[in-house]
Amino acid sequence: MYESAYLTFNEYMTWAVFSLYAYDNFSAEDFEKINKKEEDFMANGRGFHRFKEFNQFVLTCYKNRTANQTAADLYPAIIEWLKNQP
Repeated sequence: MYESAYLTFNEYMTWAVFSLYAYDNFSAEDFEKINKKEEDFMANGRGFHRFKEFNQFVLTCYKNRTANQTAADLYPAIIEWLKNQP
């Protein structure tokens, strides 16, 4: 457990960025296996119960980014999405 929402967010983002790395560097088949294991580990192994939903949102944003956008450019959309979560 983390002491603040900020630290929890950093942990979520660290693992979500790993998903983006896997998406960019592995075959689609391998990525699906890696991503499923990561999401299962984070939710069931570490207790981050909303990680899969978060990770999928970040991945969707990344897939839909413009050619010149970086992962860091997605932060405003991610933060806005988080603000609207229950």
